[in-house]
Amino acid sequence: MNKSILFIIFVAALLNSGCQKYLDKKPDKQLVVPSTLKDVQALYDQNNIMNEKGSIIGEASADNYYLPEDAYNALADEHFKELYTWGGDIVRGASNNEWSRLYDVVYQANIGLETLNNVSKNSQNIDDWDNLEGSGLFFRSYAYQQALFNWSLAYDSLTAEQDLGIPLRGNSNFNEVSRRASVQQSYQQIIDDLKIALRLLPIHPSFVTRPSKAATYGLLARIYLTMREYKKAGAYADSCIKIFEGNLLDYNLIDSSRTYPITAFNMEVIFYDVATTAGSLNSTMAKVDSNLYATYRENDLRRILFFKPNNDGTVSFRGSYTGKSSYFIGIALDEIYLIRSECQARLGNVDQAMEDLNALLLKRYKSGTFEELTASNKQEAITYILTERRKELLLRDLRWMDIKRLNKEGADISLQRVIGEQHFMLNAGSSGFALPLPIDVVTLTGMQQNPK
Repeated sequence: MNKSILFIIFVAALLNSGCQKYLDKKPDKQLVVPSTLKDVQALYDQNNIMNEKGSIIGEASADNYYLPEDAYNALADEHFKELYTWGGDIVRGASNNEWSRLYDVVYQANIGLETLNNVSKNSQNIDDWDNLEGSGLFFRSYAYQQALFNWSLAYDSLTAEQDLGIPLRGNSNFNEVSRRASVQQSYQQIIDDLKIALRLLPIHPSFVTRPSKAATYGLLARIYLTMREYKKAGAYADSCIKIFEGNLLDYNLIDSSRTYPITAFNMEVIFYDVATTAGSLNSTMAKVDSNLYATYRENDLRRILFFKPNNDGTVSFRGSYTGKSSYFIGIALDEIYLIRSECQARLGNVDQAMEDLNALLLKRYKSGTFEELTASNKQEAITYILTERRKELLLRDLRWMDIKRLNKEGADISLQRVIGEQHFMLNAGSSGFALPLPIDVVTLTGMQQNPK
């Protein structure tokens, strides 16, 4: 058995058992430490860690769905009940929670980056070496982004230096104490790493589970949109679209008779990432918000392709870009069009903003039925775009951060849950929009918990 395979087996066992077991018993490093570029590529191609560890707890806390009372009561895991009602402490085992799964990705990325430090770069391997460095930086940044969206408040330039961010792990040393950086430091680390990755990665990946220049442009566009730096977000979205232009799916060509109509790895997918499904979002339990469903017009093919009618008159979601029940939380071209459109509108370029929005919607309506939307001013355009953004990017784990950033723009979005006679509220501006860290993580590390 070669060293690369041994290493992959070891890492899988390590990450499933938690860091404490690792600290208790060190394995034979001669067998497990990767040493070649092929080892690093094998490490990054371990899709069950690098592309299937995503978190969707932000979406589980957002307002795109609801649980009937019986479904809520049937949740066996209190963790998901707390997420659904924005409750107090999130109780999960230290090695079996969304936090640890995201930091599994960070750990794996750091192992790869450290290995590269011990491999000489030369004229024969420079392309592979650069690609792997860029890949490590991208994978780590993607995990950081998800963590930041879940467990920190929205970026605000006035408070970002003080607001609690996430731990920035620059190496694989488990013995190094984790401390939370500020929101400002966290965003800056992601941006700095992605700008380096841009210089190193190929324009297109050999497969969309691997990072690329296009994916990096897309992630930078998402990050800057979240920071409300619209000129930069729009520019990076534009660079991404220029690579993938012409790749919007025509929903008229999708077979709606399939259980999950939209196939995985379709032409819109720029980077493929899948969430570990939250129990409350199980399609047999979660019902799409009825007011949201009503916004899809009769000739809007998303009304058919995204939803499954239930016998009780409710609807469930089936429109994931995974081709199955799991949730796609990667980067796709539709999101990038919507980012560029929103940024154009916020910068006052209304015609260009509506051109992007109409180009997307043309592919979403039954052929010959779509009538282009027009906006007479900036605010009208923004309203159209944000409405379609929510409808198009449903259950991709973007809504939670959208609510937070839009509230910084004065949207005043508060959330409400009703379970029987109980009413739960999360008011706009509440500190509850930074989800609580798992108790075990705080207990084991001494890390600062988010205020309630």
